[in-house]
Amino acid sequence: MIFLFTGFIGSAYEIPSDSMSPTVIQGDYLWCNKLAYGTVVRGDIFQSFLKLIFHPSRIYFRNPELNYSRVFCTSQIRRSDIVIFKSPERNDESMVKRIVGLPGETVEMRRGMVYINSTLVKPILGEAADTCDLTAIQIPYRGMTIHLNKTSLQKFRQVMEVYEGFHISLLQDTSKIACTYTFRQDYYFALGDNRPNSRDSRSWGFVPEDYIIGRAEAVLFSTAKLNRVLRLIQ
Repeated sequence: MIFLFTGFIGSAYEIPSDSMSPTVIQGDYLWCNKLAYGTVVRGDIFQSFLKLIFHPSRIYFRNPELNYSRVFCTSQIRRSDIVIFKSPERNDESMVKRIVGLPGETVEMRRGMVYINSTLVKPILGEAADTCDLTAIQIPYRGMTIHLNKTSLQKFRQVMEVYEGFHISLLQDTSKIACTYTFRQDYYFALGDNRPNSRDSRSWGFVPEDYIIGRAEAVLFSTAKLNRVLRLIQ
């Protein structure tokens, strides 16, 4: 029962740094709602088992190409959601960041200010500013097709190889080189609220949809401050 609860419904996560300060701080223990976006289920056998005991309508999203499903979803991933996800840098760790850019949008940063589709995103109250610049880039989405060339490979090669399993090699026979590539899942652009002290999408790129574990909704308690108990996160 404990496994089912923590695997499908939610669990507590300790915050190891101040990258999301002042929203959440080092020492906070957050409640992660895994039902919010649906629990990721991998493997054909397990997915077939779920279909036997649950109505197909409860399977919110299925990606047969990457062999995973999300079940029991109650909402979509939205801008400004604070999410917990598997670290793109170390698979045995989790990260918590705020979603800033959604699949298909173009994100850009000018002197620390975020622009989505050329429109300035209003800063979060208490958010620490920096002077980071980021050249405009489109966030990949499932079904997005790009032409393979030097420019697109500079932008998306890491995503294609690390998250999509599409390995690129240079061939002498150019007739065998694929001219286009279609992404197989959605991606997100995530930032820490404490921008000067956060490693986030500016450092390691986009967050793949299947890395997202759930939505951080409340501070359960904190070892840093005794008054941080059962606080909703915004």
